[in-house]
Amino acid sequence: MKNTRWIFFALLCTLFWLPLNGFSQADDEVENARLVESDGHIKNIVKISPFHFADGTFLLSYEHMLSENKSSLMFSAGLHSRTNYNRAFGGSGTPDPDFGFQEEFQYRIYVIPPQDYSRNDRGFWYFKGFYAGPYLKHRYLQRTVTQWDWVLQVNTDEKENINQVAGGVLLGVQFAIGNRFFMDFYTGGGVQRSFGEVSNQFISVGQPGYSGVVPQIGFQIGIGL
Repeated sequence: MKNTRWIFFALLCTLFWLPLNGFSQADDEVENARLVESDGHIKNIVKISPFHFADGTFLLSYEHMLSENKSSLMFSAGLHSRTNYNRAFGGSGTPDPDFGFQEEFQYRIYVIPPQDYSRNDRGFWYFKGFYAGPYLKHRYLQRTVTQWDWVLQVNTDEKENINQVAGGVLLGVQFAIGNRFFMDFYTGGGVQRSFGEVSNQFISVGQPGYSGVVPQIGFQIGIGL
């Protein structure tokens, strides 16, 4: 009698366990299918750099993916235009507009390729790759600066025409929201050489006309096409 009860109890547990196990496997299969389901390959990304607006520069970038998203080419072009109001207060003349333009080329090798599917976030957050590669950059700037003349003991206005050429390497990572809105972070460094008419002889890193080792830091937002 006791053996019969144990057999009945074991059969009852088995009847309850089989459907639960089946549901669990079905949920795992659905989840795995959702993970590997692609939401579309993004081959082209148009970006802007919001931090360049503070410098009076509009910088637009275009990235094109290559070799099954294992590498890419990115080209950036920017236009600089800003009125130098410092001359109205400390200089000898009226405010003059600064003018310039810049170009940058990057070749990116994706060490971790972009993923075209999201993980456990219902299609919201996408990892779009970790990359490294070289860059080349050129910038031209035309401006008027106010300098103190120690001989005449007055402020004088000096016109500058500067060409800057730089090259180096960078590391970066990209993320996307909804596989459409992109965020691109990168950092690195290189060597820069400046040419042209520069009035100030004591120039630090980051100022126009500097020659030497320079950092390369950027943040861009964009739309995938």
